[in-house]
Amino acid sequence: MAKLISCAVFVLLAMTRLASPAVAQALTHGGSLVECQEFQEGFVSAQDAGLFAVGPASCGLTSFAVGTIAVQPSVLLTARADGALAGPFSGSGAGATVELAYDFTVHGGNPGDLVPVVVHTSMSTSVTPSLDPENANIASANVNLYGVSSVHGSIINNGPGTFACDFSPNDCDVSADNVDDIALTMASGSSERVDMQIIVAAGGLSEGSAFARIDPFVFVDPRFAHAADYTITVADGVANAPPPAVPEPGVWALLLTGLGASGAIARRRRTGLATDRAAAR
Repeated sequence: MAKLISCAVFVLLAMTRLASPAVAQALTHGGSLVECQEFQEGFVSAQDAGLFAVGPASCGLTSFAVGTIAVQPSVLLTARADGALAGPFSGSGAGATVELAYDFTVHGGNPGDLVPVVVHTSMSTSVTPSLDPENANIASANVNLYGVSSVHGSIINNGPGTFACDFSPNDCDVSADNVDDIALTMASGSSERVDMQIIVAAGGLSEGSAFARIDPFVFVDPRFAHAADYTITVADGVANAPPPAVPEPGVWALLLTGLGASGAIARRRRTGLATDRAAAR
């Protein structure tokens, strides 16, 4: 009972914060955490939760709150909450927390070689406007990296991270759609832990809703002269593939080059037309 109340307090605090929620410490040895809750007047009235080994996981309370973790064919975390179904009372609503942590290792070359690695993150969040001054609707997506002693080993340092969020009625001052590349340098043979966390919460009084998603991809920076000598392996059978809607790293350069060339051609055409018109006068 004490745990349920503490969980309720946590999500209610998240619903009323004026800043994005902080990312919790990474799961010690990797794993999946899903938790869906419904609140009635400040107390948990329904809950579906679990802590699992790395792999697919889900929680669900009909349409109140739903959270899912997929690891194949690509890693994808999603969560949504619908406060409208939880009852129009102060302190009522729905929330979901989804977290996944897994390790990856750089291989190739000589042990200790310094290799530039990129974690490409595609995140999106959305909320409906909250008309309840005491219960905000929030959606946050966080990705953080941690150095680990070995695969499944202990955390030895904190690395970079990125996040996206939506917040109503207040702005969280961070983009709701964030496609970001987290760059770091790793020694060949070393491992990192990628920790992803989603928190969504919606108040019942304003019949709000919230949604968030994360889709990551880890790769050796292709601009590195010896990139072909190194590979990334991901533990526990987790997929590591570029998101279908996101071009491969090398394609970005081609797209930008093509756009630049198209712009130059268009400018030359406009200049030529202006010259012709001036001559005709």
